[in-house]
Amino acid sequence: MTCYDEETTTPSVTPSPRPESPVSGSASPVVDLFKPYYKSHRYLHRSEVGSDPDILDPCSCRTYSGGYTVTEQSSPVSDRWSSAVNLFVPQTRASDPDSVSGHHRKGIYSSPHDSSRPGPHPDTGTGTSTSSGGPFRDSHERTNEAIDVGIGGGGVDDVSSGAVYTTVRIAELPGLEIISGLLSHELQQQLVVDTVREYLPPKEHLTNLDVHYHVPRPFNIFDDDVELIHKIPAKPPLTMSEVRAKKLRWVTIGGQYNWTTKVYPSLTPGTDGFPFFPPRLANLLSSIFKIKCEAAIVNFYSPGDILSPHQDVAELAKADLVSVSLGCDCVFYVGKTRDSKPLPILLRSGDIIVMGGDSRFAYHGVGRVWPDTCPSFLTDFDPGFDRQLYRSWVANKRININVRQML
Repeated sequence: MTCYDEETTTPSVTPSPRPESPVSGSASPVVDLFKPYYKSHRYLHRSEVGSDPDILDPCSCRTYSGGYTVTEQSSPVSDRWSSAVNLFVPQTRASDPDSVSGHHRKGIYSSPHDSSRPGPHPDTGTGTSTSSGGPFRDSHERTNEAIDVGIGGGGVDDVSSGAVYTTVRIAELPGLEIISGLLSHELQQQLVVDTVREYLPPKEHLTNLDVHYHVPRPFNIFDDDVELIHKIPAKPPLTMSEVRAKKLRWVTIGGQYNWTTKVYPSLTPGTDGFPFFPPRLANLLSSIFKIKCEAAIVNFYSPGDILSPHQDVAELAKADLVSVSLGCDCVFYVGKTRDSKPLPILLRSGDIIVMGGDSRFAYHGVGRVWPDTCPSFLTDFDPGFDRQLYRSWVANKRININVRQML
């Protein structure tokens, strides 16, 4: 039976049990310190985040005073990563004047202090800076040069394209990294387009809807002429509008994690239950992260959704877990144990969480997704399909692409 959070129908990836009571004679019971946090922040308005010293904002680390030791580092974007992006984003999108909001293009890299997003802007005053200054590469400089995308490249090359991104690390959570400014507007657009066009349609990529409904394949969430028929005849069908609004929760790509048994059904790539991972996405991520992309869960969050604290422990490999945020802002929690104080982190569209090393199996969850915080460059471009339906769908969605190595 799929385990759901007690307050929402969003399933946990690998739901963890409540902390066990200590054995008889021990000093005190184990206290779950995650629960008060993700409950209290559910009612926090987005405008209040900047004044909450307990929430780490990667774009304004100096305002954080919640108890964890935070360091940040600005790094040049490598030519290897730039070339990987050039191959991932089609040339047609690179030359589209509407592909980045604002009627003028800055090039393939944009500042993490994004003026196109709604809501309060990060602190850009004196102190620690995370802005990606320096020259930006323009579209006419893009190339299709071949790149080496071998696994485990060891991070970013020393050679830089001129843009800068920021990595935030936590001393008490070694192996955890929060990366901002690495994903350009165009790249984020393409990741959303690929989610709709490549990750959702195949019958091999199962969704939460497949358990109870006959899902038409190829699955097109913008085809309003189609309904999803329930597997129990007496149950009403789902309209595609309902699917887009709240009913579509997740899709699995690559290894098909089983939500009931909490295991992967196959460990042989290319077999039933382990379709090959999308090669373009694998090449992109493995060009910079130490991961062989074999499985991913793409979660679709709506305002009000939460994800219970859990560990991702089903994989045999201990390679880094890479999590990409697209769309609306959220507060993300991470901690070594359920009975330790979690670190709340504000995540924006384009932010990346890497959980590796001693933090690979850390507890983590999502406590709040804020409505009306999707940046305009994701809502106002032409995705190549119904623009009006797309805009109304993505405007209040958080799309999280959580990639892991299985073997």
